[in-house]
Amino acid sequence: MFLFYVASTIPYLAIVLTTLGLIFYFLRKKREQAALYNVACLIYGAIAVAAAFLLRGDGFDFIRLLSIGAFPCGFLLFAMFTALALPKLKLLAGYFVFMCIVIAGIGIDAFFIEPHSLQMDHVQIESAKLKQPMRIAVVTDLQTDHVSDYEKSALEKVLAEKPDVIVFPGDYVQSNGSRGPVVWERQKVLLNQLFKDVKLSAPKGVFAVGGNCEDENWPKIFSGLPVTCFPESATIDCGDFVVTGLTLEDSFNQKYPFKHSDKFHIVVGHGPDYALSSTDADLLTAGHTHGGQVVIPGYGPPMTLCHAPREWAQGCVKEIHPGTTLILSRGVGMERHFAPRMRFLCKPQIIIADIVPRK
Repeated sequence: MFLFYVASTIPYLAIVLTTLGLIFYFLRKKREQAALYNVACLIYGAIAVAAAFLLRGDGFDFIRLLSIGAFPCGFLLFAMFTALALPKLKLLAGYFVFMCIVIAGIGIDAFFIEPHSLQMDHVQIESAKLKQPMRIAVVTDLQTDHVSDYEKSALEKVLAEKPDVIVFPGDYVQSNGSRGPVVWERQKVLLNQLFKDVKLSAPKGVFAVGGNCEDENWPKIFSGLPVTCFPESATIDCGDFVVTGLTLEDSFNQKYPFKHSDKFHIVVGHGPDYALSSTDADLLTAGHTHGGQVVIPGYGPPMTLCHAPREWAQGCVKEIHPGTTLILSRGVGMERHFAPRMRFLCKPQIIIADIVPRK
């Protein structure tokens, strides 16, 4: 969350902590006036938001700074209010304690629990084009800046499912701030070695496309592995099925000209926007959205970074046309770079799809 190497972090902390100090100084003299706590809360919120906006490096940095203001510093605000309100304003102090618990609970879940609570979801899809069942693992958005046991565990779980086909719809390693090129080069070597260590393979093929975290040399991540990479959009015949891999640009093309196939047709694209076209294919796979990473109950993810409907972007397995199913996974990793490393009501996900002959 803090990312002290990012230029905006220390100035932002200085502003919000100074604001907390000034609020304490002035409020302690009038600690028995309940209305002043509301005023102080509004002042703190306005300063925290304004400082994040003015100091932001980009949109994700703005969100990260807001998360600092809301969680550790927001917790300090209500803890300070609790100390000031006691012993005279016991009811109000009880409310402040409740807010401390809520902020701490959400923060612990969002930053320490959910990002590593990988969910394996199984779905079954019928197709008249297959004579034998086929298991497909959809592994999206590893998106790491530090290859670790988490990624190893995720890959081992995939291989334990014994899929016939594995698809990787992009985003493998994301660079990190000013250290980006160094991190990217080192981590892609480590990820390649991890793929080799777990013996990444599948009987009917492993297929990978690039995402928006990659450069043009991204296929090197799979160097020396039995993986078919698509540096350009193309369709290949795999015997009893065909696979179309899309470039990043084409995965956001709502008018991409898919070729008809009488065989079971799998499409692998990073962005989900291509699914908005009248796609002549049977199984569409995508990632990119991470499910929004944060989901508001009753609304969904506030941010999806795509044109796909919010219902799709928060992660789905949905028949979007007769005979055409979209699998849009919430992904294994999460946004890096300047973004806060958080997930809330949006656990990471791997989807195992069993394609069975239609009776």
